[in-house]
Amino acid sequence: MLVSTAIAQDEITVTGQITEDVTWSADNEYILDGIVFVTGGATLTIEPGTKVYGSIGGDLNAAALVITRTGMIDAQGTATKPIVFTSYLAKSQTLTKDDVGLWGGVILLGEATTNNSSERLIEGVNE
Repeated sequence: MLVSTAIAQDEITVTGQITEDVTWSADNEYILDGIVFVTGGATLTIEPGTKVYGSIGGDLNAAALVITRTGMIDAQGTATKPIVFTSYLAKSQTLTKDDVGLWGGVILLGEATTNNSSERLIEGVNE
C-alpha cells in the first residue's frame, strides 16, 4: 500500500502596509491583495520555499509588493527551496512564459544597490 501525505498550507491574505518586522514562513502561502508596502523601518523576511501570490488584476488593480526606501526585504531562496512570486492563477492552472501582466510584481524603491544576488536562477529568464 502506498500512502501519500500532503500538508495543507494556510493561505494568508496580506493587505495595506507592513510597518513592523515580520517573517513569512514556507509553512504558509501568502496572497497579496492590492498593493502591499513594506515601510517605516520594517524588514520583511521571507523563508526559503515560501510562495507569494499576487491576486489577479492589472493596471490600477494590480497586486504588488513594494519595498519602500524605509523598508527592507530579506528573501534568500535556494535552488532546492526557491522563493516563488507569481500570479494567483498559478494555483489553478499551468502558466507559461507568455502569461505576463497578471499581477504587479515586486518593486524595490531606493537610491542604492538593490540586488546582491548569490544565485543566477531566475524563473522565466532563459539566460
